[in-house]
Amino acid sequence: MSSLIYLSVSGNALTGSLPEELAKLTNLESLRVHWNQLEGTVPIAYGEMSSLKIVHLEGNSFQGNLERSLCGRASPYQNFLSDCATRPEGNGKEEILAEVTCFCCTECCFDGASCQTLDKFNFSN
Repeated sequence: MSSLIYLSVSGNALTGSLPEELAKLTNLESLRVHWNQLEGTVPIAYGEMSSLKIVHLEGNSFQGNLERSLCGRASPYQNFLSDCATRPEGNGKEEILAEVTCFCCTECCFDGASCQTLDKFNFSN
């Protein structure tokens, strides 16, 4: 399986956490696990996956700071989606919907489907 370059298990109602063993897929370029029921944190070992270019995590219940696991690499991602956004409540405040911090994401989502490019968000608060 070390030659696997594309893994998509999206929309399969998977539960539990992401297995650290996936980080052993050193040639993996695309990891798509969106629209499941995954939770917990993303293993730090995923940051060592230097071939990884596309990551879709949205539509799950991940927590934590992706800076520690996926954002500490030299090359940027082509496409990286996660539930890291806030949603305007209409009264000038924002409702925090995600428990994920991700400054290296290319798009942040707030309901797994409504995603915007990261430059549209203000993370100064």
